[in-house]
Order: sequence, then structure tokens, then C-alpha cells
Amino acid sequence: MSKKILFFGNEKLATGVTTKSKTFRGLIDAGYEIKALIIAQKLDKNSDQLEIVKIAKQNNIEIKSYPNLKQATEEIASFNVDAAVLAAYGKMVPKEIIDIFKIGIINIHPSLLPKHRGSTPIESTIIDGDTEAGVSIMKLSVDMDSGPVYKQTSIKLTGNETKQELCDKLDELGKDLLLSCLEDILTGKLEPSSQPKDGVTYDKLVSKEDGIIDWHSSWKQIDGKIRAYSGWPKAHFNLSGMDITLLKAHLDNQNGEPGQAISQGSSLAVYCSDGLVVVDSLIPAGSKPMSGKDFLLGYGSKIL
Repeated sequence: MSKKILFFGNEKLATGVTTKSKTFRGLIDAGYEIKALIIAQKLDKNSDQLEIVKIAKQNNIEIKSYPNLKQATEEIASFNVDAAVLAAYGKMVPKEIIDIFKIGIINIHPSLLPKHRGSTPIESTIIDGDTEAGVSIMKLSVDMDSGPVYKQTSIKLTGNETKQELCDKLDELGKDLLLSCLEDILTGKLEPSSQPKDGVTYDKLVSKEDGIIDWHSSWKQIDGKIRAYSGWPKAHFNLSGMDITLLKAHLDNQNGEPGQAISQGSSLAVYCSDGLVVVDSLIPAGSKPMSGKDFLLGYGSKIL
């Protein structure tokens, strides 16, 4: 069995999070010879800051970026490997590239397919209030996340995970799952199975507007936005003309007019549809993170 592969992607499973590129590191440590790292970003001083690029340079792995993958078919084929691994590449891979590899491109997708197809499974898992999350090792196909699946594994969720925390869990889970089955995939011992036709969902792209808090919504919905959109686009709202990013909060069982801001226990609090959201920490526009109590000390006379 040849242990030579290409690697597509940077393992950044969602926007606004950091990554330690555990899968890339794991493949190197397991003795796989990564002939090249292919990233979607332009090769410049910004891409030099990517964790995965730093690891590649430390291990003398060639780094490539192609504005048009189709035009790079010949060069990618020249690496002469039977398979590639893809994790959060960020762009669609055309059939011409997929067909280069005898075994195919093995994709790590951070959801329990066919649920949460698309580019925002982490955010959607939190927003939807899922009680479990997982990782699928699949054979890449032209249609988005619809390829046959080699193996899946899942974890139970506490319901308190932030986007970064869930990314960290699934990054580790994906690395372990891939390394447990990659050899069998490469030798042909493990064949993929088609995804079920029932239960297919597609996640929408996230925009900055998705982070806007509607105080007429429930605490569950607001809490989901705080955790799912941490880092970017962040949960945010406007209070008396001031833009505020909400970092952490908890619910107090009091009823009032949704959107009305009050002082609760010397901290800023705002009523939502089913209770009182007490702010633990926030960021006023143009300022630094602070507690809800410190915010009231500095800005209370302007907003209450």
C-alpha cells in the first residue's frame, strides 16, 4: 500500500475560529507522505499565518495554491498519488480533479451526513439545537457533500458548546476517525456506502445580519446565536444608538417588554420573549470586552 497522498484544505471548520490542524499533523505522525498541501487561499504573507502552512514548512511539504483547479489538472496529476484527503478546502473541487485519483478524494465533513450538508455545519448544529454532532468520512463527489460515506462517529452535546469548542471536539474526532480507517480505504478493504435519501438537509451560508439579536425571539434562540456566531459574525444588537456585541449571558425568569433594557443585579439586562437576558460580558462598539456591570457603570446614564 502506498502511503503517499495529497492534502486539500486548511482544516478551519468554521469562520471566526482557530485550528491546530490536528488531521494534517496526525497524518504526518502516522507516517503518511504528504506530497503537497493544496490550499484555496492565495500564497502570500496572509497564508503564511495559517497553522497548516507553518506545519507544512516545518516538514518540508510543498505548498500549492491554484486560482483555477481545472487548469492545474496536469500538475496535480504529476504528483502521482492514488488518493487525497480534503478537510475544509473552501472551494468546490471539479470532476477533472477528483478523477485524477484512483481511490478518490477522501473528505472529512463535520456532520452526520446526510444532515447538515454545506459549508456551515458547525453553526447550524448549534443554531438548530441538535443533541448530537459528528463527523463523516466520505468519498468526495461533484454534488455538495452527497458522496458515499466510509465511516461516521458521533458525540452527545451538552447544549452549551460554543462554535470554537464544538470545532475543537470535531477536529479531534475527525482526525481519530480518519486515521482509524484510512489504511483500509487505501487498500480497498473498506468501501463506502451511499447516503440515505431521507433526512437530507442543506445549511445556508452565514451573513453578518444573521448575528442580529431579535429580542422578540426566545432565550434558546438568542443563546444559540451567542454560541454559534462567536468569533464571527458575533451576536450583536443596538441599544440607544450603540452597537453592542453580546459575548456571554444567562436567563433570569422575569417577564417584561421584549427589547426593554434594565439594570439587574447591577448588570445590564434585556427582556426577550420568555425571560430576562442578563448580560455577563459584552463589547461596546470601539471598545474592549467588559462585564455587563462595568458597562452600566460607564454607559448606564446614556441607555437606561
